[in-house]
Amino acid sequence: MSCMLSAQEKHALVIGIGEYQDPEWSHICGDKDIPYVERILEDFGFEDRRILKNSDATKNAICSAFQELADKVSEGDMVYVHFSGHGQQMSDLDGDEEDDEWDETWIPYDAYRQYCHEDDGSCHLSDDEINAFLQKIRDKVRASGRILVVVDACHSGGSSRAQDEIDEDEWPSRGVGSKFVIPGKKQYKKAKERVHEDWLIISACESNQRNFEVRKPRVGKLTYCMYMLRDGLSRMSNDDVIDAVSDMMENPEMISPIPQNPTLEGDLKRYQFKDLFL
Repeated sequence: MSCMLSAQEKHALVIGIGEYQDPEWSHICGDKDIPYVERILEDFGFEDRRILKNSDATKNAICSAFQELADKVSEGDMVYVHFSGHGQQMSDLDGDEEDDEWDETWIPYDAYRQYCHEDDGSCHLSDDEINAFLQKIRDKVRASGRILVVVDACHSGGSSRAQDEIDEDEWPSRGVGSKFVIPGKKQYKKAKERVHEDWLIISACESNQRNFEVRKPRVGKLTYCMYMLRDGLSRMSNDDVIDAVSDMMENPEMISPIPQNPTLEGDLKRYQFKDLFL
């Protein structure tokens, strides 16, 4: 066991986007999250860090960074992946979303808010694509490795009247109620099975909620919570971290105009949040 730990390496991929190629996306401060994430990574010895910010975080660049990460990791390594930016739901084309028929996507710098000549959906980074890269990483780090994905975005802002009346300048959020609809949706005969998430994913909110930014400092809410909790991350179980983040989000200086509930998903029985911060 000691030999394995001594050879263990820590890798991180951090994506932060505040400005987008498509002006239809509202301005957010995803890029401002990066220094807070880097402080966490520095504290826990993640020396190998790949940072993609704003125009550097195109769909191709993110995919290339994921592939490079999968190529370099070894058995027992720890991997931290962070995304701060917009999220959106998109037409499901392979049938693995039986419940609602929408894929959840991260929005790279060059993705557009609506189907158009510049983006037919191929510029969006779907959960299927993300999971495929994460599975490659899992295959390399094996059972002894640890993978944590932090998503400071949301996939659907919802469409309630209360949400529509919120002032975006005062309460900027990372997501939209509108979905990315691909015309001529592919008809599939048999639904594709969903990939087993053999890792942990912590998200800033539920899929039907908006993820609001902290107003001061103007950064992502989940990012800021983890930054403030960093001294205790090495002791936190899965239940501990969700309870702590939820409590922080209810503080007067962070509370949103409508509810926002962080979520932790993945293989919760096999992996504990604190394992990544040894």
